Amino acid sequence: MPSPLQFGEWKPDEAPHMSPDLTEAENVLSIAGAYAPFPDHSPIVGTDLPSAAKGLFPTLLPDGTPMIYAATKDTIYLIRNGAIRSLYTPGAISSQRWWFGQVGGKVCAGTDGIAPVGAPLGSAMTPLGGSPPQAAVGSVVDRDFLVLGNLKNEPEDGTVPNRVRWCGMSNPDTWGTDIATGADFEDMHDEGGPVVAIARTGLVFSRRAITRMQRTGNPSTVFQFTTLELERGAVTAGSVCEAGALTAFRADDGFFLHDGTQPIPIGQEKVDGWFADNADNSKIGLMRSGYDPVHRCILWAFAEVGQVANSAMLCFSLANSRWTLIRKAMQDVAPSATLPATIESMPTPDTDPISWDDPSRAGKKPVLAGIDSSSRYGTFTGSNLATTITTGDYQSAPGMRAFIAATRPIIDADTVHVAVGSKPQKTSDALAWGAAVAPGVDGSCPQRADARYHRFRQTTDAGDDWTRSVGLEVDVQKAGER
Repeated sequence: MPSPLQFGEWKPDEAPHMSPDLTEAENVLSIAGAYAPFPDHSPIVGTDLPSAAKGLFPTLLPDGTPMIYAATKDTIYLIRNGAIRSLYTPGAISSQRWWFGQVGGKVCAGTDGIAPVGAPLGSAMTPLGGSPPQAAVGSVVDRDFLVLGNLKNEPEDGTVPNRVRWCGMSNPDTWGTDIATGADFEDMHDEGGPVVAIARTGLVFSRRAITRMQRTGNPSTVFQFTTLELERGAVTAGSVCEAGALTAFRADDGFFLHDGTQPIPIGQEKVDGWFADNADNSKIGLMRSGYDPVHRCILWAFAEVGQVANSAMLCFSLANSRWTLIRKAMQDVAPSATLPATIESMPTPDTDPISWDDPSRAGKKPVLAGIDSSSRYGTFTGSNLATTITTGDYQSAPGMRAFIAATRPIIDADTVHVAVGSKPQKTSDALAWGAAVAPGVDGSCPQRADARYHRFRQTTDAGDDWTRSVGLEVDVQKAGER
């Protein structure tokens, strides 16, 4: 008789035996007790970068129209209206990662080995005034201060990897140490190593420490610094992602959320071990992260073992603290907004029921954006990706063998398939998969699987239009009975 099987969490770190948790959850999102499909990346024509992306910074005009800054190893570009334009080329450099920040009416940027640059929105960039140091990392903190970290060309000390320095209030062209402007510097804990990333929330991530810089309101000491962690920091700048008041990051011992006071483990006994086994640690510098404002999740793009570039993304839902895996190769991801439709992109009026002046054509809606493996900018607004959901080993008839006669997927998809894997007697037996079967007219997938342990795999096709998948109804009988 039918037995309900609701899909649990994806916890690849757990043993796949006698647990409701999943062994695979690919290209899906965990939403309200179910799973939903993840949309594909939709490249925008005319936004191809000439080489791999080394930085991405979407920002907005006052009316909400997105302005997209992207950088390659040696050039900063502006992406707008389906075209790219070079804003700054410093010469013969080969940056691994650019940082960006917006303060005092300027978008500022920098990388290791050059002086920081900036300009008003959309304008060509030039070196900032005030002779700021070269900085491997940078960000805007407390809205008014551009903060640089891991510095070179310091006036008296030269290279200081554990130092941060900030500009005068709302003025990225004022530097030094000046009580009148608020410009100053501070050295992080020596044991923490080099500064790896700076978050807008005021958290400074060193390689083995986390420090909070907090506005004091005192002109003589603009920021107060408190060491929150020693022995734990961020593995790379690209692993640090901001989501409102929270900052997510990858440390040597796992994934964490930081609320400004303490780190909260989010990958422990879930995905931390899986990531350590499956990510290529020699390419951890390629890791990039971004917040999806539509689905309220954080994504980390990374290179799997054997891959030369980022090949997949880990996805963490802030709504229910569940993980999934997105099989999409992305060079970078970031929150953005949809672009206004151009005349060239409009369909002919007689083939499209939506008016040309419909508000949907205006863009400006929050969206997850990114640059794909072909260096094309786009948004995650495409058709649904193909999905895979696989359970662990399930004992349908406790204490004995069971015969699976059919499965009924609880999903509103048209092209779903279900396969049953069998282990005859022991959990150590080899898993033998049966054919993937589509539902018949009654909605059930006929199966013939006789074993003590069973595993169930549900798949959907790319482009299939569906919204929720809850689990399966399993038609199970004790082995030998009809």
